[in-house]
Amino acid sequence: MSGTTTAPAPDFPTTGLTAIGSERELVEFLRARRDGEPPLRLCGGGTRLTSTAAPDRPVQLVSLAAMNRILRLEPDDLTCSVEPGVTRAELDAALHARGLWLPSEADAGSLGAHFALGRASPEAPGPLASIGARALLLGTRGVLAEGKAFASGARVVKSVAGFDLHKLFVGSRGRLFAATELHLKLRTRPRAASGFALDGLERDEALRRLEDLRHDPLPPARLWLERRASGGAFSLHGRWDGPARAVAAALRRHGLREASPQFPTTTAAGLERVGGFVLHSRIAALDSAARAAVVLRVSGGGRFEVHGDAATCEAVLAVLPALDASGELELGDPARRGRGTPPDPGAAAIAARLRAALDPGKVLR
Repeated sequence: MSGTTTAPAPDFPTTGLTAIGSERELVEFLRARRDGEPPLRLCGGGTRLTSTAAPDRPVQLVSLAAMNRILRLEPDDLTCSVEPGVTRAELDAALHARGLWLPSEADAGSLGAHFALGRASPEAPGPLASIGARALLLGTRGVLAEGKAFASGARVVKSVAGFDLHKLFVGSRGRLFAATELHLKLRTRPRAASGFALDGLERDEALRRLEDLRHDPLPPARLWLERRASGGAFSLHGRWDGPARAVAAALRRHGLREASPQFPTTTAAGLERVGGFVLHSRIAALDSAARAAVVLRVSGGGRFEVHGDAATCEAVLAVLPALDASGELELGDPARRGRGTPPDPGAAAIAARLRAALDPGKVLR
């Protein structure tokens, strides 16, 4: 065991933190658990502990941050295998040197958290629109709450290796099993990239521009609509990837000049954040419902973020079902975080059966 240390700074009660350095350590730790001990919350470096629903009782934190090796990198096969504690910045540095990239946008946390949260989604309707987090995960090694190790999927793109149990990890928030190795699908880096920014737009003009860009023969690889003040003007930020001539032609088609885009980063201190998905035809209605928001962002792929005070975020959550949108409170008061639009009853029943099968003792919280 790598040892018990001072825990990161969660905003919910914990009984301490145990650092794990290998799959074998994790298996031994889980098998040694006794009845009556606190449930567990898996984490990496602790940077995402306040961006998921708080557990309903004190938990023991189990950090996999020390499992931070890039185990395999195959440029010819466009695949790699990493431990969950590897950060996105570390992987990007290793891939950049070989002309490769992981086709989802950069995330400050660990790759384990990146897939466990499952919020990575296409930011525009271009060639990568069909590549969500599940499509990037070719396979895993993992450990069930009872301490049983298993493997799912494969290290290669074309495989018929049994059930896709590893796909369940994406969006599970670490409540089904612990992933100890991730096999990932890569892409070659684009030959050219050009950013653009449009500021000071009225809402109707911003939405028209957004639709024009989304339906371009070569849609931007990244595309975000943003309003940064209550009732303020809109801006559009994006980036085209691809052959240099095609990217230059796309800029000319839309009368745009190359500029450095300002993509979403973090939520300002003291604000809450509701995140989810909305149809582009409902963006205007979402904006009207969130007029008091400090920030409203909507991507070309339909993911939205509303940043504001508690009252604003509660009002947005209340109106989402009427907009045929879905979302949850991703950052905010721990007693409310994780609240969102009602889940589909069928999906909720399947999720409950999966938890009962994979973690019958409700060890992972």
